[in-house]
Amino acid sequence: MSQNPQWRQAEEYAVDHYDLEHHVNQQGEGWYDAVDPFSREKYQIKSAKPERRFRLWEDQHRSLSASAAQLGAAYYIFMTDNRPLLKVKSTKVTEWINERGGWNDAGHEIRDGRQLKIPVQWVYEQVD
Repeated sequence: MSQNPQWRQAEEYAVDHYDLEHHVNQQGEGWYDAVDPFSREKYQIKSAKPERRFRLWEDQHRSLSASAAQLGAAYYIFMTDNRPLLKVKSTKVTEWINERGGWNDAGHEIRDGRQLKIPVQWVYEQVD
């Protein structure tokens, strides 16, 4: 497992922790990372260093939200080195996105599209 990039290791850990099926993508591709084998609910897994920010993508969030409307729920799993996994409904994340001012142009070399970066500390304060 040490040959996998850090984001892939994070996905694998979250999938194992919640007994999900891994939907393998390249970093930044695909709109979900895992699926519940029974409910078929979709999961987007976000990992970041404690002092950094989680990067959310508008197109992924829009697709995740549409899936939640069909299936009743969809989730983000947030994870960082020094905190437990945090499972949050996509509807709650929509509230966070609106509260933090919405989407911004990414200017990201790996992936084009609009994004929102949310500080790790802020995310965990929302559920403390």
